[in-house]
Amino acid sequence: MEVPRIYGGGLFFPAESIRDVLHFYRTWVTEVPDELSSSFFMMPWPDVPEVPEELRGRFAMHLRLSHLGSPQDGARLVKPLREIATPLLDTVTDIPYTEVGTIHNDPPTPGSDHINNFQLTHLDHDAVEAILALVGPGSNSTVSIEIRHLGGALARPPRLPNAVAHTTAQFQHYSAGVLGIGEDEAVCAGHDRVVQTLSPWNSGMRTLNFMAGVAHTDPEDVRQAFTPEAYERLVAVKTAHDPGNMFRFNHNIPPAAGGSR
Repeated sequence: MEVPRIYGGGLFFPAESIRDVLHFYRTWVTEVPDELSSSFFMMPWPDVPEVPEELRGRFAMHLRLSHLGSPQDGARLVKPLREIATPLLDTVTDIPYTEVGTIHNDPPTPGSDHINNFQLTHLDHDAVEAILALVGPGSNSTVSIEIRHLGGALARPPRLPNAVAHTTAQFQHYSAGVLGIGEDEAVCAGHDRVVQTLSPWNSGMRTLNFMAGVAHTDPEDVRQAFTPEAYERLVAVKTAHDPGNMFRFNHNIPPAAGGSR
């Protein structure tokens, strides 16, 4: 299927609107079709020329949206978000798929970041309040959190066995990414505080795409990116084809003990 264009971009909301927007979002996101993907991230935006003028020096939330369908259907689905509060900046529009990177608008250059990830089983009132207390306006947090909605096919059992982590007990689940700049004690402490506070919603699984640093090679961390059944199948493949664990500088899955060459 060719996808030449999508309806996507970002809604940037000011600090005073974030609580209302997030509580609306947590219900809204459970009712949209699979064709619409979304995530959100909040931070104090630096007062530098590279940041859009509307955001410079302000605390704001970036709500990212991508709709695989007509601009008319996309606009209809996004309309309630635009009405719950007035965005500081609205970049959601019909764009060529080649511009998909502008939706998240991540820096194009490498950085020294402390990153971790885990999946949430659901996003209820208390989870939103916990996130706001951790990284919301006035929190002075040393880290930020990105929440990505992982509903749709990722929340359903696959037709054929695969190695993609999914949750069969919930029809909605979310990827929580914790990001801090640098590796100093304050950043590490902020990271640990997020993981501990959000533990009631932690599914015990992680998203392989967002595992960085030591998690690339720590087998116990990597194990959490797969269902137990998928992990055992991957161990069997590794044991048969790489019993000496030559290919280990990755998201490593060690071969079973006693594997033969």
